[in-house]
Amino acid sequence: MRLIDAVEPHLKPGEDVAACVQDQIRRIRGAGSRDRRLYRELVFTWFRYREWIDPLRAVSPLFAGQFLILLADPTTETASGKAALPEVLASLKPGDPVAASAILSSYDPHRPYHAEMLEPGWVATEFPASATSHLPHTLKRPPIWLRTDPDAVATIVAELRHHGLQAEPSGEVPGAIAVPTGSKVDSLEALKDGRIEIQDIGSQAILHQATPAKGEKWLDACAGAGGKSLHLAGLVGAEGSVTAMDRRASALAELQKRAERSGLANIRCLSQRLSHAPRQAFDGVLVDAPCSGSGTWRRHPFLRHQTDPETLAKQAERQIEILGQAANCVRPGGRLVYATCSLCRTENEAVVEAFLARHPDFSPFPSSNPLNLPEAAGPGHYILPERFNGDGFYVAILQRKPPT
Repeated sequence: MRLIDAVEPHLKPGEDVAACVQDQIRRIRGAGSRDRRLYRELVFTWFRYREWIDPLRAVSPLFAGQFLILLADPTTETASGKAALPEVLASLKPGDPVAASAILSSYDPHRPYHAEMLEPGWVATEFPASATSHLPHTLKRPPIWLRTDPDAVATIVAELRHHGLQAEPSGEVPGAIAVPTGSKVDSLEALKDGRIEIQDIGSQAILHQATPAKGEKWLDACAGAGGKSLHLAGLVGAEGSVTAMDRRASALAELQKRAERSGLANIRCLSQRLSHAPRQAFDGVLVDAPCSGSGTWRRHPFLRHQTDPETLAKQAERQIEILGQAANCVRPGGRLVYATCSLCRTENEAVVEAFLARHPDFSPFPSSNPLNLPEAAGPGHYILPERFNGDGFYVAILQRKPPT
């Protein structure tokens, strides 16, 4: 519990909690690699079930620790701890919040323990109504998703299985392959030689929904390390081009390495302000905007404790500004793709609606919705975590009025 005590003060907006966890674990004397993995798993389990565990910490730190082990994902590191649990806990299946809440209530009947406690109250007004259940966004981690050339899926799947990985291709998103959480993929030759990339299936789905065409010129306005830039470059082909922009030179340097590894020669990296980008020069502009990350709570459950309506409103102001600057780069008749890894209306439909009100030369693109995604309450579509068993995203495709 001392590790949790050290991490807890950092659960504030803007704090790099993942780095904090890693730093605190490194400080534990005598901890080997297996111990560090166990500590990390237990801390992340606390992030997922904090509203249950914290009352227990005050009543019985021992029982709170046992419950953390019970609720943690079954891994090699947690196996011995699970085997030593008291019988009343050992029979409970991990990830079963209903059964777990019943045991908690019997142990501590003076406090309510129910699944609804594990999500913020503001979620009901922010998340899309089409999300049938909010809890999976927090409790159950998705697999690791890989991306490859759609024509190479069968070969890559066979290669991964040869290396002992349980690889399964997606039936809906071309080129997407899942391997179990915790799989060691960094050492795979297919990753080292650029035949696969690590990219969540929801992230891949964004560009399949946007349908960039061969030969088009695209701008990735918030490229970062460039997962979507690489995907775009493959989709537009050698006849097309991708300009990747980010103010962080280190991120673009990583993108350049990945592009060279993948043999993609049609990516240009620019480390400059978006306001200085070429005006009306691109067939398509992708804005993968900085956001709360509420669609990634399954992988990053600490973000749930760092997000509130105030932080959403601040993010929205920044997103509207970025989207307005990116719009200047779209040629007449071209497309502007706005995406976030958020499930919050304030960062999604509300941002696009505000943008459209200020930019009458743009309107929703008459897309055929190739992935049959659920429509948002306003412009755009949602990629729900349960749809593809990945992260959650929002995507809106807008078009600048064609020349008359």
